[in-house]
Amino acid sequence: MTHFSPYLPDLKRHYGFMPGVGKKQTDVDGVTLFWSTESMACTPLVYNAGLVFILQGRKTGYLGGETFTYDASTYLSLSVPVPFECESMATPEEPVFGLFVSLDIADLRELVVEMKTPCNGACTEKALGRGVVPIPFDDAMRDTVCRLLTCLTSPLDCRVLGKSILRELMYRALTGPNGKSLYELTRHDEHYARVSKALNVIHRDYARTMTVDELASEASMSASAFHRAFKQVTASSPVQYIKKVRLDKARDLIMFERMRAGVAANQVGYESPSQFSRDFKRHFGIAPSDAKAPVEMHIS
Repeated sequence: MTHFSPYLPDLKRHYGFMPGVGKKQTDVDGVTLFWSTESMACTPLVYNAGLVFILQGRKTGYLGGETFTYDASTYLSLSVPVPFECESMATPEEPVFGLFVSLDIADLRELVVEMKTPCNGACTEKALGRGVVPIPFDDAMRDTVCRLLTCLTSPLDCRVLGKSILRELMYRALTGPNGKSLYELTRHDEHYARVSKALNVIHRDYARTMTVDELASEASMSASAFHRAFKQVTASSPVQYIKKVRLDKARDLIMFERMRAGVAANQVGYESPSQFSRDFKRHFGIAPSDAKAPVEMHIS
């Protein structure tokens, strides 16, 4: 049992979870539920910028030689989309349930302006040196998440209260240990903000050909300075990052949109289906045809 366990039955009834690996957009924009009723070996994934809360179960992440755990006592703060590897243990009786809250830069800027003093003196420099940070729950963040979970099962609450609860979550994150990285996203001259602009281009236009010089220009940096800053934040080179994003998008199309591998390859910018299959298997350890789609059944 965790602090969040009492809220799970209502969430499952309201959103209709299915066995296997799945995700579902909630009634609050920017909030997604995800789950797995089966164990996952170490697998590459990409979280967008935001907050990741594990409501039940545990995941272990691996990034640039660092290992970190996130569970009902530790959440993740991601100032930029970061590809890393993770593994989880789950069964149909004890699945992993999680909540992802996307980061809205415009809302973040409004909060920073209102706060005047960024981070409230609580931020630290320790952030794995990158855009992902595991943070122990404090009482204030835990209570806010619990109120969000209650809100998510009522469409009326979602319309009336959802946005204000998300604003409080972002405030708690700004005053937490990763507040400095989040604050830097609102300042155009900081390297987090510059790299973030290039990452936005990658995630928007991943299917087209783009060069490092083009991305460096988008970030208003020299190619060499951009390459260094990019790797510091994401633990990947720009070329490696683009490939990871394309493969992650293709896996989602295959698993959740039931798209054929060849069609998915074309959708994410691959011209050669055979090259796509090789890269997919090298990255995920399985062939595209073996990527499992969620089973069309509900679990109680």
